[in-house]
Amino acid sequence: LTAASVDGRLGAHTRRCARTLIERGLAHLIASDAHAPSVRAVGLGAAVQEVGEELGRYLTVDVPRALLAGGEPPPRPVVRARRRSLFRRR
Repeated sequence: LTAASVDGRLGAHTRRCARTLIERGLAHLIASDAHAPSVRAVGLGAAVQEVGEELGRYLTVDVPRALLAGGEPPPRPVVRARRRSLFRRR
């Protein structure tokens, strides 16, 4: 997934879709979609905050590192889904 889809920079519908993929374990990493600094902000920080520190590190550091090294990704951390408020749309 792109970081912009996870943190909402591409809109609410895309954010919900990205969240669903992450919650169902169907997303394996979060990456930047920046082709150049003028095209889109590179930042992964907001996406990491969106999914939580532990899962964020796994999706942005641990899995990419394993793939670049030619190895298998480490086991995915078990993280409880965030509770959503009845009054807050996300």
